[in-house]
Amino acid sequence: MNANVIVKEINPLKMVYVSHIGVQGLDSSFYKIIDWVRKKELVSENEIDIVRIYHDSFKITPPDKVRMEIGVPVKEKVKTEFDIQYREIQPKLCVVGSFEISLDEFEKSWSSMFIWMNENRYKPSEEKPFEIIHNNYTEHPQKKCVVDFYIPVR
Repeated sequence: MNANVIVKEINPLKMVYVSHIGVQGLDSSFYKIIDWVRKKELVSENEIDIVRIYHDSFKITPPDKVRMEIGVPVKEKVKTEFDIQYREIQPKLCVVGSFEISLDEFEKSWSSMFIWMNENRYKPSEEKPFEIIHNNYTEHPQKKCVVDFYIPVR
């Protein structure tokens, strides 16, 4: 798997999100937050990135129990409603890997990122790992995601 991996300082990231547990119905959470930010006109129609923060590891937690936040970056704090929430993450230093992968390659890509982190003697920080997906994979000619994986480190 080809990836560009670097370590860099990350600016704080403001986002609105929905919480999701497990892998079932994941698409509905993606569509829910995208529809909400579109209705509120918080992002331009053609440039929507998706942030997914992991609170559990698929290596330890059963897939139907993994807790995630599915969100969209915003420029400033936003008044939320119902089950849409706002948060700001401040990971500071991160190992960042840029990939173009199919859906079934996410786990392998994440594993390669953690191996790289360990081999290069970085330790994970308190912040949770996250990814930023830059495209709609259904519109990609090979059905791939253009995604950056972030592991906050110290």
